[in-house]
Amino acid sequence: MLKTTSLSVSYGVIEALKEVSIDVKDGSITAILGANGAGKSTLLKTISGLIKPKSGSITYKEEAIHGKAPEKITQKRIIHVPEGRKIFSDLTVYENLMIGQFSVKRESTQASTSALNYVYELFPILKERSSQPGGLLSGGEQQMLAIARGLMAEPEMLILDEPSLGLAPLIIKDIFTTLKTLNDQGMTILIVEQNALQTLKISDYAYVLQVGHIIKEGEASALIKDPELIEAYLGKS
Repeated sequence: MLKTTSLSVSYGVIEALKEVSIDVKDGSITAILGANGAGKSTLLKTISGLIKPKSGSITYKEEAIHGKAPEKITQKRIIHVPEGRKIFSDLTVYENLMIGQFSVKRESTQASTSALNYVYELFPILKERSSQPGGLLSGGEQQMLAIARGLMAEPEMLILDEPSLGLAPLIIKDIFTTLKTLNDQGMTILIVEQNALQTLKISDYAYVLQVGHIIKEGEASALIKDPELIEAYLGKS
């Protein structure tokens, strides 16, 4: 569904990505793992058009999309939920959700209502808090809002950057359960995470980035048992 080939990105003289090639299968959950500074967020931002690559290519459904403007990429239903949630704190939950559908051309308000009802079913707390400012939500609720806002655009591919960052374990479990539900319903997901264990449990395939290079890749069910990966990211016990 989405493929990067020999993708390289530089910030001045600093090489953030060095010939990174990944392949995201239709209907899969694909994980990008790695420590801080590995280039994970840079990879997602390049895919979604926020950063222009130095070299290499990105194709989506066999169409080249590297170098395209971010709004052109979102119109293809590739929706990026950024690290740090980036909700609008002064706007209500409902208003934040409505902003999420701006990239989508719908035939009727009924379609918009259907999308809203869908995210309210996934995240009932957002319906309860719909008239509250987003800034008054807890960290976990803000992450739910960020994901729900992305879902308002009815993505074919959902890209998530560190959705568990700073959240309590129970909230993290709820977030990952929701992502698995979305995938079971047919959504393709590309996820960047430092929480390697939780991510591998729901993923089909994973890549490990280290200082801009892919150093390991494979089926998630195999990587979760990999001694080197356990040592580096999953803990020794």
